[in-house]
Amino acid sequence: MKNREEVYTNTEQVSQPEDYKRQLEKTALDITKESAAIADAEQNGIYEQGVLEKLKEKLAQSKLAKAALLGIYLNGMAPAATAATEHESGPPPAETIAQQTPPSEDVFIPPGTDWRELKASYENDEAIRAEVDARVEAAKENVIKHIQSPAYLEKLIKEFDGDIAAAKAEQQKRVENTRSIEIDPFTFSAEIEEKTGRSGRFIEGIYSKDENKIRTNVTLLGMADDTLEKTLYHELAHASVRGDEQITEKARKIFKDASDIQIRAPEMMKALNEFYKIYYSNPAEVFARKQMVDREMERLGIKQYGEIFTEKHYDELMEAFREGKLSKDAMEFILSIKNDPKVFAYIFNNIAENDSVENTSIA
Repeated sequence: MKNREEVYTNTEQVSQPEDYKRQLEKTALDITKESAAIADAEQNGIYEQGVLEKLKEKLAQSKLAKAALLGIYLNGMAPAATAATEHESGPPPAETIAQQTPPSEDVFIPPGTDWRELKASYENDEAIRAEVDARVEAAKENVIKHIQSPAYLEKLIKEFDGDIAAAKAEQQKRVENTRSIEIDPFTFSAEIEEKTGRSGRFIEGIYSKDENKIRTNVTLLGMADDTLEKTLYHELAHASVRGDEQITEKARKIFKDASDIQIRAPEMMKALNEFYKIYYSNPAEVFARKQMVDREMERLGIKQYGEIFTEKHYDELMEAFREGKLSKDAMEFILSIKNDPKVFAYIFNNIAENDSVENTSIA
Protein backbone atom coordinates (compact mmCIF):
# COMPACT_ATOMS: atom_id res chain seq x y z
CA MET A 1 0.00 0.00 0.00
CA LYS A 2 1.36 3.41 -0.95
CA ASN A 3 0.92 6.02 1.77
CA ARG A 4 1.70 9.71 1.95
CA GLU A 5 5.42 10.42 1.94
CA GLU A 6 7.10 13.46 3.37
CA VAL A 7 7.09 16.22 0.81
CA TYR A 8 8.36 19.71 1.15
CA THR A 9 8.08 22.79 -1.01
CA ASN A 10 11.06 24.96 -1.89
CA THR A 11 9.87 28.51 -2.26
CA GLU A 12 12.15 31.11 -3.76
CA GLN A 13 11.61 34.63 -4.99
CA VAL A 14 12.10 34.60 -8.74
CA SER A 15 11.58 38.28 -9.41
CA GLN A 16 12.69 41.40 -7.55
CA PRO A 17 10.89 44.78 -7.61
CA GLU A 18 13.31 46.20 -10.18
CA ASP A 19 12.51 43.29 -12.52
CA TYR A 20 8.83 44.14 -12.31
CA LYS A 21 9.57 47.82 -12.84
CA ARG A 22 11.46 47.03 -16.06
CA GLN A 23 8.67 44.70 -17.23
CA LEU A 24 6.11 47.40 -16.49
CA GLU A 25 8.06 50.02 -18.46
CA LYS A 26 8.48 47.63 -21.41
CA THR A 27 4.77 46.72 -21.39
CA ALA A 28 3.78 50.39 -21.30
CA LEU A 29 5.99 50.99 -24.34
CA ASP A 30 4.44 48.01 -26.13
CA ILE A 31 0.97 49.43 -25.49
CA THR A 32 2.00 52.80 -26.98
CA LYS A 33 3.44 51.15 -30.11
CA GLU A 34 0.49 48.77 -30.58
CA SER A 35 -2.06 51.55 -30.11
CA ALA A 36 -0.27 53.69 -32.70
CA ALA A 37 -0.11 50.79 -35.17
CA ILE A 38 -3.84 50.12 -34.81
CA ALA A 39 -4.74 53.80 -35.21
CA ASP A 40 -2.57 54.05 -38.32
CA ALA A 41 -4.03 50.86 -39.77
CA GLU A 42 -7.62 51.95 -39.20
CA GLN A 43 -7.00 55.39 -40.66
CA ASN A 44 -5.05 54.32 -43.74
CA GLY A 45 -6.39 50.80 -44.31
CA ILE A 46 -2.90 49.30 -44.21
CA TYR A 47 -3.83 45.88 -42.83
CA GLU A 48 -6.45 43.36 -43.77
CA GLN A 49 -9.22 42.81 -41.22
CA GLY A 50 -7.76 39.56 -39.84
CA VAL A 51 -4.37 41.16 -39.18
CA LEU A 52 -6.00 44.17 -37.54
CA GLU A 53 -7.97 41.92 -35.19
CA LYS A 54 -4.76 40.18 -34.15
CA LEU A 55 -3.18 43.55 -33.39
CA LYS A 56 -6.15 44.48 -31.21
CA GLU A 57 -5.95 41.13 -29.41
CA LYS A 58 -2.24 41.67 -28.71
CA LEU A 59 -3.00 45.16 -27.38
CA ALA A 60 -5.63 43.75 -25.01
CA GLN A 61 -3.10 41.21 -23.72
CA SER A 62 -0.50 43.94 -23.17
CA LYS A 63 -3.00 46.03 -21.23
CA LEU A 64 -3.87 43.03 -19.12
CA ALA A 65 -0.18 42.36 -18.43
CA LYS A 66 0.30 45.98 -17.38
CA ALA A 67 -2.70 45.75 -15.05
CA ALA A 68 -1.32 42.66 -13.36
CA LEU A 69 2.22 44.04 -13.05
CA LEU A 70 1.08 47.28 -11.49
CA GLY A 71 -1.33 45.34 -9.30
CA ILE A 72 1.63 43.38 -7.95
CA TYR A 73 3.36 46.62 -6.99
CA LEU A 74 0.31 48.00 -5.25
CA ASN A 75 -0.33 44.77 -3.41
CA GLY A 76 3.19 44.79 -2.06
CA MET A 77 3.92 41.28 -3.25
CA ALA A 78 5.53 39.36 -6.08
CA PRO A 79 4.43 35.85 -7.08
CA ALA A 80 6.87 33.17 -6.07
CA ALA A 81 7.63 29.96 -7.96
CA THR A 82 7.08 26.78 -5.98
CA ALA A 83 8.33 23.34 -6.84
CA ALA A 84 7.50 20.24 -4.79
CA THR A 85 10.24 17.66 -4.43
CA GLU A 86 10.48 14.39 -2.52
CA HIS A 87 12.44 14.57 0.71
CA GLU A 88 13.48 11.42 2.52
CA SER A 89 14.19 12.83 6.00
CA GLY A 90 12.94 16.40 5.91
CA PRO A 91 10.10 18.18 7.68
CA PRO A 92 6.54 16.84 7.80
CA PRO A 93 4.62 17.46 4.58
CA ALA A 94 2.40 20.27 5.79
CA GLU A 95 5.16 22.26 7.31
CA THR A 96 5.81 23.22 3.73
CA ILE A 97 2.28 23.66 2.41
CA ALA A 98 1.59 26.53 4.79
CA GLN A 99 4.96 28.20 4.23
CA GLN A 100 4.92 31.32 2.09
CA THR A 101 7.63 33.76 1.09
CA PRO A 102 6.85 37.13 2.72
CA PRO A 103 6.62 40.18 0.46
CA SER A 104 9.81 42.11 -0.16
CA GLU A 105 10.11 45.20 2.05
CA ASP A 106 11.32 47.38 -0.80
CA VAL A 107 8.59 46.56 -3.30
CA PHE A 108 8.23 49.47 -5.67
CA ILE A 109 4.95 51.36 -5.27
CA PRO A 110 4.40 54.23 -7.71
CA PRO A 111 4.23 57.41 -5.61
CA GLY A 112 0.79 58.97 -5.32
CA THR A 113 -0.96 56.00 -6.94
CA ASP A 114 -4.40 55.21 -5.53
CA TRP A 115 -5.67 51.66 -5.96
CA ARG A 116 -9.24 52.94 -6.45
CA GLU A 117 -8.26 54.96 -9.52
CA LEU A 118 -6.26 52.07 -10.94
CA LYS A 119 -9.11 49.62 -10.31
CA ALA A 120 -11.56 51.96 -12.07
CA SER A 121 -9.23 52.26 -15.06
CA TYR A 122 -9.22 48.46 -15.48
CA GLU A 123 -12.96 48.12 -15.04
CA ASN A 124 -13.62 50.84 -17.61
CA ASP A 125 -11.19 49.46 -20.20
CA GLU A 126 -13.31 47.44 -22.65
CA ALA A 127 -10.42 45.29 -23.86
CA ILE A 128 -9.38 44.26 -20.36
CA ARG A 129 -12.96 43.69 -19.22
CA ALA A 130 -13.76 41.51 -22.24
CA GLU A 131 -10.68 39.32 -21.65
CA VAL A 132 -11.23 38.91 -17.91
CA ASP A 133 -15.02 38.59 -18.03
CA ALA A 134 -14.68 35.75 -20.53
CA ARG A 135 -12.43 33.82 -18.13
CA VAL A 136 -14.69 34.48 -15.15
CA GLU A 137 -17.86 33.44 -16.98
CA ALA A 138 -16.20 30.31 -18.36
CA ALA A 139 -15.22 29.25 -14.83
CA LYS A 140 -18.73 29.93 -13.54
CA GLU A 141 -20.37 27.97 -16.36
CA ASN A 142 -17.93 25.11 -15.79
CA VAL A 143 -19.02 24.87 -12.14
CA ILE A 144 -22.72 25.11 -13.05
CA LYS A 145 -22.33 22.31 -15.60
CA HIS A 146 -20.65 20.19 -12.92
CA ILE A 147 -23.47 20.79 -10.41
CA GLN A 148 -26.10 19.98 -13.07
CA SER A 149 -24.47 16.66 -13.96
CA PRO A 150 -26.27 13.35 -13.25
CA ALA A 151 -23.28 12.16 -11.21
CA TYR A 152 -23.53 15.20 -8.91
CA LEU A 153 -27.26 14.61 -8.43
CA GLU A 154 -26.64 10.93 -7.68
CA LYS A 155 -24.31 11.87 -4.82
CA LEU A 156 -26.79 14.43 -3.50
CA ILE A 157 -29.48 11.74 -3.46
CA LYS A 158 -27.19 9.63 -1.25
CA GLU A 159 -26.61 12.61 1.04
CA PHE A 160 -30.39 13.04 1.34
CA ASP A 161 -30.90 9.35 2.16
CA GLY A 162 -32.59 8.57 -1.15
CA ASP A 163 -34.97 11.57 -1.16
CA ILE A 164 -34.84 12.43 -4.88
CA ALA A 165 -37.10 15.48 -4.63
CA ALA A 166 -35.02 17.02 -1.83
CA ALA A 167 -31.79 16.29 -3.72
CA LYS A 168 -33.10 17.91 -6.92
CA ALA A 169 -34.27 20.96 -4.98
CA GLU A 170 -30.83 21.30 -3.39
CA GLN A 171 -29.14 20.85 -6.77
CA GLN A 172 -31.22 23.70 -8.21
CA LYS A 173 -30.42 25.94 -5.23
CA ARG A 174 -26.70 25.37 -5.77
CA VAL A 175 -27.02 26.20 -9.46
CA GLU A 176 -28.88 29.43 -8.63
CA ASN A 177 -26.34 30.34 -5.94
CA THR A 178 -23.52 29.92 -8.44
CA ARG A 179 -25.28 31.74 -11.26
CA SER A 180 -26.23 34.75 -9.13
CA ILE A 181 -22.85 35.35 -7.49
CA GLU A 182 -21.07 38.62 -8.33
CA ILE A 183 -17.35 38.28 -9.08
CA ASP A 184 -14.76 41.05 -8.85
CA PRO A 185 -11.45 39.91 -10.40
CA PHE A 186 -9.78 43.32 -9.92
CA THR A 187 -9.45 43.24 -6.13
CA PHE A 188 -6.45 44.82 -4.43
CA SER A 189 -5.03 43.79 -1.06
CA ALA A 190 -5.90 47.20 0.39
CA GLU A 191 -9.52 46.61 -0.59
CA ILE A 192 -9.60 43.23 1.19
CA GLU A 193 -8.08 44.86 4.26
CA GLU A 194 -10.78 47.53 4.20
CA LYS A 195 -13.54 44.91 3.90
CA THR A 196 -12.23 42.37 6.40
CA GLY A 197 -9.94 44.30 8.73
CA ARG A 198 -7.10 41.83 8.12
CA SER A 199 -4.13 41.72 5.79
CA GLY A 200 -5.03 40.79 2.23
CA ARG A 201 -1.51 40.22 0.98
CA PHE A 202 -1.65 36.43 0.78
CA ILE A 203 -5.35 36.12 -0.02
CA GLU A 204 -5.94 34.93 -3.58
CA GLY A 205 -9.71 34.96 -3.27
CA ILE A 206 -12.44 35.62 -0.74
CA TYR A 207 -16.17 34.85 -0.66
CA SER A 208 -18.73 36.98 1.19
CA LYS A 209 -22.09 35.37 1.87
CA ASP A 210 -23.55 38.67 3.11
CA GLU A 211 -22.61 40.50 -0.10
CA ASN A 212 -23.12 37.46 -2.36
CA LYS A 213 -19.78 38.33 -3.89
CA ILE A 214 -16.41 36.77 -4.73
CA ARG A 215 -13.27 38.86 -4.90
CA THR A 216 -10.07 37.56 -6.50
CA ASN A 217 -6.70 39.25 -6.25
CA VAL A 218 -5.78 41.35 -9.28
CA THR A 219 -2.28 39.81 -9.38
CA LEU A 220 -3.79 36.49 -10.50
CA LEU A 221 -4.50 38.07 -13.89
CA GLY A 222 -0.77 38.15 -14.57
CA MET A 223 -0.13 34.49 -13.76
CA ALA A 224 0.77 32.40 -16.80
CA ASP A 225 -1.04 29.32 -15.50
CA ASP A 226 -4.66 28.81 -14.46
CA THR A 227 -4.26 30.18 -10.92
CA LEU A 228 -7.21 32.53 -11.45
CA GLU A 229 -9.46 29.66 -12.54
CA LYS A 230 -8.40 27.44 -9.64
CA THR A 231 -9.11 30.27 -7.20
CA LEU A 232 -12.51 30.84 -8.80
CA TYR A 233 -13.38 27.13 -8.58
CA HIS A 234 -12.54 27.16 -4.87
CA GLU A 235 -14.58 30.28 -4.11
CA LEU A 236 -17.47 29.16 -6.32
CA ALA A 237 -17.60 25.92 -4.33
CA HIS A 238 -18.15 28.08 -1.23
CA ALA A 239 -20.76 30.16 -3.04
CA SER A 240 -22.68 27.12 -4.30
CA VAL A 241 -23.53 26.13 -0.72
CA ARG A 242 -23.43 29.67 0.72
CA GLY A 243 -20.34 29.07 2.83
CA ASP A 244 -21.41 26.07 4.85
CA GLU A 245 -25.10 26.93 5.08
CA GLN A 246 -26.25 24.23 2.63
CA ILE A 247 -23.70 21.53 3.40
CA THR A 248 -25.76 18.53 4.52
CA GLU A 249 -25.49 17.07 7.99
CA LYS A 250 -24.33 13.79 6.49
CA ALA A 251 -21.46 15.54 4.68
CA ARG A 252 -20.51 17.39 7.87
CA LYS A 253 -20.30 14.11 9.78
CA ILE A 254 -18.24 12.49 7.03
CA PHE A 255 -15.75 15.37 7.09
CA LYS A 256 -15.57 15.40 10.88
CA ASP A 257 -14.97 11.63 11.13
CA ALA A 258 -12.33 11.76 8.38
CA SER A 259 -10.43 14.77 9.71
CA ASP A 260 -6.72 14.37 10.51
CA ILE A 261 -4.92 17.70 10.13
CA GLN A 262 -1.26 17.17 9.23
CA ILE A 263 -0.65 20.75 8.11
CA ARG A 264 1.97 22.44 10.29
CA ALA A 265 3.26 25.98 10.39
CA PRO A 266 7.01 26.71 10.15
CA GLU A 267 8.86 26.51 13.48
CA MET A 268 8.87 30.29 13.96
CA MET A 269 5.09 30.43 13.48
CA LYS A 270 3.99 27.44 15.60
CA ALA A 271 1.22 29.50 17.17
CA LEU A 272 -0.65 29.15 13.88
CA ASN A 273 -1.06 25.40 14.33
CA GLU A 274 -4.20 25.71 16.44
CA PHE A 275 -5.69 28.00 13.80
CA TYR A 276 -4.85 25.45 11.09
CA LYS A 277 -6.67 22.71 13.01
CA ILE A 278 -9.82 24.84 13.10
CA TYR A 279 -9.52 26.23 9.56
CA TYR A 280 -8.72 23.01 7.70
CA SER A 281 -11.40 21.02 9.54
CA ASN A 282 -14.08 23.62 8.74
CA PRO A 283 -16.72 21.80 6.62
CA ALA A 284 -16.80 24.70 4.13
CA GLU A 285 -13.05 24.46 3.53
CA VAL A 286 -13.04 20.65 3.32
CA PHE A 287 -15.96 20.81 0.87
CA ALA A 288 -14.21 23.34 -1.40
CA ARG A 289 -10.93 21.42 -1.40
CA LYS A 290 -12.69 18.12 -2.04
CA GLN A 291 -14.17 19.67 -5.21
CA MET A 292 -10.66 20.63 -6.30
CA VAL A 293 -9.40 17.06 -5.82
CA ASP A 294 -12.25 15.84 -8.05
CA ARG A 295 -11.09 18.27 -10.74
CA GLU A 296 -7.43 17.37 -10.32
CA MET A 297 -8.13 13.66 -10.69
CA GLU A 298 -10.02 14.32 -13.94
CA ARG A 299 -7.26 16.62 -15.22
CA LEU A 300 -4.57 14.00 -14.54
CA GLY A 301 -6.63 11.15 -15.97
CA ILE A 302 -6.82 9.35 -12.61
CA LYS A 303 -10.60 9.21 -12.26
CA GLN A 304 -13.70 10.68 -13.87
CA TYR A 305 -16.27 12.38 -11.64
CA GLY A 306 -19.01 9.87 -10.85
CA GLU A 307 -16.69 6.89 -11.29
CA ILE A 308 -16.39 4.69 -8.19
CA PHE A 309 -13.26 5.59 -6.22
CA THR A 310 -11.06 2.53 -5.65
CA GLU A 311 -7.76 1.67 -4.02
CA LYS A 312 -6.11 2.03 -7.44
CA HIS A 313 -7.34 5.63 -7.65
CA TYR A 314 -6.02 6.24 -4.14
CA ASP A 315 -2.55 4.97 -5.09
CA GLU A 316 -2.47 7.10 -8.24
CA LEU A 317 -3.65 10.18 -6.32
CA MET A 318 -0.91 9.69 -3.70
CA GLU A 319 1.65 9.27 -6.45
CA ALA A 320 0.54 12.55 -8.02
CA PHE A 321 0.80 14.14 -4.56
CA ARG A 322 4.37 12.93 -4.06
CA GLU A 323 5.38 14.10 -7.53
CA GLY A 324 4.04 17.61 -6.90
CA LYS A 325 1.42 17.41 -9.65
CA LEU A 326 -1.50 18.60 -7.51
CA SER A 327 -2.70 22.10 -6.74
CA LYS A 328 -2.23 23.63 -3.30
CA ASP A 329 -5.92 23.04 -2.51
CA ALA A 330 -5.69 19.36 -3.42
CA MET A 331 -2.53 18.86 -1.36
CA GLU A 332 -4.16 20.56 1.62
CA PHE A 333 -7.13 18.21 1.33
CA ILE A 334 -4.88 15.15 1.36
CA LEU A 335 -3.03 16.50 4.39
CA SER A 336 -6.32 17.09 6.23
CA ILE A 337 -7.84 13.61 5.85
CA LYS A 338 -6.99 10.28 7.48
CA ASN A 339 -4.37 8.47 5.47
CA ASP A 340 -6.57 5.50 4.57
CA PRO A 341 -7.91 4.49 1.14
CA LYS A 342 -11.18 3.38 2.75
CA VAL A 343 -11.71 6.87 4.16
CA PHE A 344 -11.00 8.47 0.78
CA ALA A 345 -13.40 6.03 -0.89
CA TYR A 346 -16.11 6.87 1.64
CA ILE A 347 -15.73 10.59 0.93
CA PHE A 348 -15.55 10.38 -2.86
CA ASN A 349 -18.21 7.72 -3.27
CA ASN A 350 -20.46 8.71 -0.36
CA ILE A 351 -21.86 5.17 -0.55
CA ALA A 352 -22.97 4.12 2.96
CA GLU A 353 -26.04 5.85 4.31
CA ASN A 354 -25.65 5.37 8.05
CA ASP A 355 -22.16 3.97 8.61
CA SER A 356 -19.35 5.97 10.15
CA VAL A 357 -16.01 6.34 8.40
CA GLU A 358 -14.44 3.87 10.81
CA ASN A 359 -16.58 0.89 9.72
CA THR A 360 -16.93 1.64 6.03
CA SER A 361 -15.16 -0.65 3.57
CA ILE A 362 -14.64 -0.58 -0.16
CA ALA A 363 -16.71 -3.13 -2.06
